[in-house]
Amino acid sequence: MTERRIRNEPGLDVEAFRHDRSVYERPNARLRCGRASFWAKPCLRGPNADGSCGGVADCQPARGKTGRFECRRPKHLGGPCATGPGPDGACAHHRPPCVPQPTLRTMRGRLALVVFCAVVALVIAFSGAVRIGSAGINSLEPGPLFGPHAGFAPKGACSTCHEAHGGDLSTLVAAFVEPADMTEACTSCHTFAGEARKAHNVSFADRPDLPDVTCNQCHREHLGADADLTAIDDRVCATCHTAPFATFVPGHPAFSPGYPHRRETSIKFDHASHINKHFSDAKVADRAPQSCAVCHDVTTATNAVLPVKAAETCDSCHGSQITQRDIVVFRLPELATSEIDAEAVRDVCGPTLADFERLEERMAAMEAGETMVDEEAEDEEFESVSLDEMAPLASYVLDVDVDDMDAYGEPVQDLVMAMAEEGSVPLAAALEDRLGAPTTALLAGLNPELVKRVACAWAANVEYEPPADPDNGGWFGDYLELKYRPMGHADPVLRAWIEASLAAPDEDERTEMLRETLLDPEEGPGACIKCHAVHDAAADADGPPLMVEWTYHAEGQRAYYFYSHRAHLSLVHPTDVAMSTQEAGCQTCHRLDSAADFAASFDDADPMTFASNFEGIRIETCAKCHAEREVRADCRLCHRYHLEATFKPIMMGAFSQE
Repeated sequence: MTERRIRNEPGLDVEAFRHDRSVYERPNARLRCGRASFWAKPCLRGPNADGSCGGVADCQPARGKTGRFECRRPKHLGGPCATGPGPDGACAHHRPPCVPQPTLRTMRGRLALVVFCAVVALVIAFSGAVRIGSAGINSLEPGPLFGPHAGFAPKGACSTCHEAHGGDLSTLVAAFVEPADMTEACTSCHTFAGEARKAHNVSFADRPDLPDVTCNQCHREHLGADADLTAIDDRVCATCHTAPFATFVPGHPAFSPGYPHRRETSIKFDHASHINKHFSDAKVADRAPQSCAVCHDVTTATNAVLPVKAAETCDSCHGSQITQRDIVVFRLPELATSEIDAEAVRDVCGPTLADFERLEERMAAMEAGETMVDEEAEDEEFESVSLDEMAPLASYVLDVDVDDMDAYGEPVQDLVMAMAEEGSVPLAAALEDRLGAPTTALLAGLNPELVKRVACAWAANVEYEPPADPDNGGWFGDYLELKYRPMGHADPVLRAWIEASLAAPDEDERTEMLRETLLDPEEGPGACIKCHAVHDAAADADGPPLMVEWTYHAEGQRAYYFYSHRAHLSLVHPTDVAMSTQEAGCQTCHRLDSAADFAASFDDADPMTFASNFEGIRIETCAKCHAEREVRADCRLCHRYHLEATFKPIMMGAFSQE
């Protein structure tokens, strides 16, 4: 039946499977012919069941129709031989017997048995407390924990980090052959700014192909109390990065253009102009710094080399400029008509000097027997004592144009009379109403009595004569103006006025004029903006649209890489090298770029639009020292893997005790 079924298969040559045409095929057999194993020419019969050679002859002769023995050598061995069998029926072609070899199936079975036995032996071995290594390590202890971790998992408390396996053989075997995922145990204490299972704790939009990671892909525990868990081979980093490289030089991609200068500095200090022009001027030779270390504190250097305080550096040249720029808070402008009642002024302020002079004239006329006409009774034409425009600050406070005499006449005189009666209170109220915020800092130190005296003089249409010049700064009246003179660097009142102008809620021409007046780097009060940068703070939704960088902006360590100046300063000796010396001291790495338009880069208030005084640092600079077989140059020297790694509060003891 089988043969019939095979014959019915279309296109199948059944004759090809005859015993005299093809070699034997026994895939399930335990042994194979030794000749087939060594020479790929198996004998006709193959090995016997007991493992001995199945035959040494090419064929097994058989009697033909004539009664004589005929050669039956198969076609694949050459067909019937010319010699033929002997009279006794023995084949004429004999070979030495072969040694049968195990088949592939047999070898696989043996290997599987060996592996199975080995696994069983390991399971048995590790299920008992058999010492296999040095003291303190047995078959149940893979090794001592990292020192800081040992306190969280006392000896034998493996379940602190490891999940217990079931008791059946399959789960025990899986515990040996499947890699453990320790991430959940690690993150019970460790935290990151991003996702713990994402590469670098961030989901990169341009790398959706990145798989999740586990902590123990990189970190290995049980290596001893003094082991370095952060020691990672560079090849581990190269498994994910699209452009892997073997060594720092050559191989590492070039630094970005301008590196590391990516953000405007908070202080507009032009190193190129100061070093090349100002410091070489004989007029300031006794005050000019001789090295970078005079202005930068190299003793506390870490990621950044912070500048020392302005009082120790900048003030030697620029300190006097601050106290020469006053804030004109209020100026009595030119008035077309007087809306102030002279009697009301006398009631509030008392008689003026003009009143005393008029009284003396009247008494002298009476003594002479003359009759004096009362000038006040005459209809005299009003002539304003001031011919000036309003101050921009007062224009903003009263919400009137500086040159619109008809519009500002009445509100100005109303405010002057109110200040004559109540001092600084009406001015503070007008400021608060316009700014929508408390104004205590704006008028800090303003003496109400000073305001009354100044206002009384203006109400009487006369100038206020100050008793003395305010050499020490502060509030003072100056003829037609109420002013504030800064008392030095970082003056709080001046800073409050500048910040109030930037935070002003109304955006109109008067607001813009107010800001221009206070922020003018050349004519503005204190000349603050000559040095301090003004930046757009749009990124901070809760802050004003603009902000002044009052303090040094020390750029912190970047998310994934860092640099320490401390480790390099001792190599360049910044205190011993003049800052004008090229390619030495700090300029070994930071080389001046005199062609950069440094000042213009601050015009748009965008902190990311920056033309640094210095050329970008190139990788070749670092490669002078950091190269193979020289100074360390592995990935971990400059790069971090985790994003803001820290600990959960409970690790710091911040938990309640009930």
